Amino acid sequence: MRALLLTVLLASMSAFGQQDEPALEPELEKFLVDFAKARSKIVSVQAQFDQENIYADDKSYASGTVTYAKPKRVVIRYEEPDSLVWLLDKNEFYEYEAELEQVKVQNIEDEPEVVLLFWGFDDDARRLCKKYHVELFDPENGAPKGARGLLIKPKKNDAAYFKQARIFLRGKDYLPYKIHVVNDEESEFVTDISSIKVNKDLSPAETQIVLPAGTMIVGDGRVPEAVGEGGKSIPGPVSVETDKTNESGSEES
Repeated sequence: MRALLLTVLLASMSAFGQQDEPALEPELEKFLVDFAKARSKIVSVQAQFDQENIYADDKSYASGTVTYAKPKRVVIRYEEPDSLVWLLDKNEFYEYEAELEQVKVQNIEDEPEVVLLFWGFDDDARRLCKKYHVELFDPENGAPKGARGLLIKPKKNDAAYFKQARIFLRGKDYLPYKIHVVNDEESEFVTDISSIKVNKDLSPAETQIVLPAGTMIVGDGRVPEAVGEGGKSIPGPVSVETDKTNESGSEES
């Protein structure tokens, strides 16, 4: 299921920046303006997540952490049931499996902003509307005060990698507290996001993948590289300057 999630995230990046701006319903237009305003002062986010993968005849579970550093870096670290790290940095995607002692690097030619939007950390949700049908909905009872929801469906179902996605956003800053993606008739996943920390100082290691000696770096036609003695951290660290006048800290969704 993690592979399916990766497929959804990467497939969502195609065809951006080459389509006309669609006409939007007034309520959605107002929401997008409010969304951008609420996010404008967020420079870093760190949270925990628990993911339930649902199949026709089985279920599995995973958990980990997600870190966002403005402008374009997301680090997703799966801790259970085994270790896996995904890192998106601008147009490069890294996948590190410690057990295989290997990190794969993939160059992504199209804009990666929608990956950030799936985790809900970018400040421009308007990009979603260029490729997807986007609707607002009211989350279920028990949702955080002021919570809103985005229902996202591909415009071309025959070429889609998922049927629909629901992103549940808390009202204060429209950060996500739940994501529900239906891949097809037989598989879906629900990700609950908690312990959200906004504008916390991030150490370099929190925005990178720390590789021990002997790890192989491969991918995209590059000459395979073996990490030498002392290890290596990739890619370069992100400089995060938090605004201490903004409220920060951990909030349970």
